[in-house]
Amino acid sequence: MQIQVSDMFLVIALATFNTALSEFVSWLWVYRTKKYKDDFKRVEDTAARLEKLKSKGGAAKKSTARKLKDQEKRLKECASALQWNLMKPNLVVAFFFIATSWNMSSYFGARPVAKLPFVPVSFLTSMSHRNLAGDDMTDCSMHFFLIMISIAIRSNAKKLLGVKRPKGLPGAGISGAMEQYEAKMAELTSQYE
Repeated sequence: MQIQVSDMFLVIALATFNTALSEFVSWLWVYRTKKYKDDFKRVEDTAARLEKLKSKGGAAKKSTARKLKDQEKRLKECASALQWNLMKPNLVVAFFFIATSWNMSSYFGARPVAKLPFVPVSFLTSMSHRNLAGDDMTDCSMHFFLIMISIAIRSNAKKLLGVKRPKGLPGAGISGAMEQYEAKMAELTSQYE
């Protein structure tokens, strides 16, 4: 099936708009608030104290081991409070993404929107070739393209808004892995600017 360049640019434009809108809502509701800034500072300060204790020798003495355990507990509590602040905008981001994906899916149907310069590894072909007819695995579905563009744009949007992950924040599950991936993507894209 023939790929139309206008489809590709439409997906890029919609992904950019979706990401910009969701990051603006996140900034409006969370990142600029005093509560978030206080929690952010508390996490960084607690992580710095924990690192200082670890560098002193960690669990050599009983009192030091107790202080170390208390600081780890405090860091987990502070990180939990910070993640709780982020839950509302994360739900909004998810809603925007699902709504955009659903609307675009009904518009594009089973048309490929891009041509990949490689054949994806087998476990990615189910995403990259989703709802597409044919055996050409280099055809890229709208869903896969939207996800990749959104990840790349979101990391740059956060960088543009000055949003960063606190130093020492334990990466929890997939969200921590995604933030690390987004940071790596932002680092790689900044090398080519």
